[in-house]
Amino acid sequence: MKWIVVLGLCLGCGNKPAREVCERAADHFERCVGEVFGTDMKQLARDHREVSSCANDAETVKMYEKCEAQKSCAQYLDCLDGFKPTE
Repeated sequence: MKWIVVLGLCLGCGNKPAREVCERAADHFERCVGEVFGTDMKQLARDHREVSSCANDAETVKMYEKCEAQKSCAQYLDCLDGFKPTE
């Protein structure tokens, strides 16, 4: 029984480095959506934040790793919009 609890806790942790990438990306995305589209859209982005599903998708993590280096919101959002999974 003890192993089932430990396994459940481990499965709930997810991929920590990927999760950190997705947390930073979600923060960056929310900030940029708010800057470009206003507070209502920022709240909508926050309401639909899906860090766990991001962390479990290698292509999404790769996209956020690539685009995170973009400092301006316009560049960041363009990078996300133009990302091709084979890059």
